[in-house]
Amino acid sequence: QGTESLGCHFALSRNRPLYGGHILPNSAKSADIQTDDGTLLQVKTRKPNKGKQFGSIRSWDFAYLIAITLGDKYEVIRALKIPVSTCKELADHRAHTNSFIIKPTRKLLSHADIEDVTDKFQSVVL
Repeated sequence: QGTESLGCHFALSRNRPLYGGHILPNSAKSADIQTDDGTLLQVKTRKPNKGKQFGSIRSWDFAYLIAITLGDKYEVIRALKIPVSTCKELADHRAHTNSFIIKPTRKLLSHADIEDVTDKFQSVVL
């Protein structure tokens, strides 16, 4: 899940006020948050100076990927809500880790099923 990182903890704390529910334990497979209505969210973060992709995805047992790009001071630069079907369509497989990665490409950013939730995340006060 990647919840050990400071960036991911920060992102999870911003997700709860927006989507409700609770943060799942690290042992939970595939999802980081279960919303009040039972929807499973996986949260991935990236910092532009630390790489071009979001964290690895090893299973598809979630409804939406919340993909957040953070600045140097962990400010939200961009936040996207991506259906799992779109993730499967656009992900690249990495055989050496048996995982999939999502990159913030033009194709992803312009995809009709992507919801830009940047403003919502930037408005959350912690």
